[in-house]
Amino acid sequence: MNAFENIAFLACAVNLVSYFTGVTHMDISEAANTVTNYMGTAFLLTLFGGFISDSYVNRFKSCVIFSFLELVVSIVIPLFILY
Repeated sequence: MNAFENIAFLACAVNLVSYFTGVTHMDISEAANTVTNYMGTAFLLTLFGGFISDSYVNRFKSCVIFSFLELVVSIVIPLFILY
């Protein structure tokens, strides 16, 4: 089951490269760099979130905090891309 999750994650990365090159007219190298930066940030933030959740706040509060953070980022990133 973990293999399917990894395949889906990489498929989303390929789709992001296609989106960046097609819609936002980035070069392929710039689009690939943006996607790898996104993937690295996603992996590091899960470690940071797990550390914060285990050390300082309970599970419910950390889920609420990081869900709000994900919502804010999901709204702000497309605005940066468009403008």
